[in-house]
Amino acid sequence: EPNPCAQPTGACCFPDGHCEQLTEDDCTTAGGVAWTVGLPCEPNPCILRGDLNCDGTVDFGDINPFVLYLSNYSVWAQTYPDCPPQNGDINGDGDYPSFGDINPFVALLSGGG
Repeated sequence: EPNPCAQPTGACCFPDGHCEQLTEDDCTTAGGVAWTVGLPCEPNPCILRGDLNCDGTVDFGDINPFVLYLSNYSVWAQTYPDCPPQNGDINGDGDYPSFGDINPFVALLSGGG
């Protein structure tokens, strides 16, 4: 019989985009971000579009990495080697890096995306 006091597990996302089933406490301790509770890792929910520095948030700290991603992808990939390139595919067209992601990125930062 399951322990009624046990924390539920869920998808725990790590900066490199991989997912593990962990409790929220175990996820935080391991350096991840608790993404869902009670839901599996497949399909992987850990692609955080717009998080180009892979710190787990989409904010103004992602602007310079986004510009680097668009202007010099190979340097971005070396600077953020564990960051999934799909994070930069803001418009979801599968083409990354792409200038078509600029307006959707600005919308994300302004709360409209």
